Amino acid sequence: MAEDILHQMRLRTSNADLQMNEEIHNEAFILIEDMCLMLTNKVLTQIGMIAPNRPLHNSFDQELRREAQYDSKTLREMVDRTVPLLNQQQKYAYDTPMKVVNDGTGRFYFLDAPCGTGKTFLLALILATIRSQNGIALALASSGIAATLLEGG
Repeated sequence: MAEDILHQMRLRTSNADLQMNEEIHNEAFILIEDMCLMLTNKVLTQIGMIAPNRPLHNSFDQELRREAQYDSKTLREMVDRTVPLLNQQQKYAYDTPMKVVNDGTGRFYFLDAPCGTGKTFLLALILATIRSQNGIALALASSGIAATLLEGG
């Protein structure tokens, strides 16, 4: 069952390298528990199994649904208009993570710069670029205020 979920997620995200993870196992446990409830009216813990994390499932589904609702054509047009506006340092900071995204190699990057240097502008552009390619981009920030400035943050 978990392999079926993994396969569906690979198709949905166009990421053939996606590996089995905790969310996929949790999704399988939820399906199993739903079947168990339907057949026996018992949850998994009542038959000696571990309980799925339903809040994780709900937030995971909500994030995926939101990421699938972006208009990729509109975002692509915005990206095409905005990339030429980047200064030299911003262009480097944009190209570096985008190369990793396009190569599918995966990395973590932290953007730290003084106030007024265009961090939010740059991060919004990176998110828009990934979403314009029908990818999933989750915006994270070290403060609540910074996170609210990013689409989907």
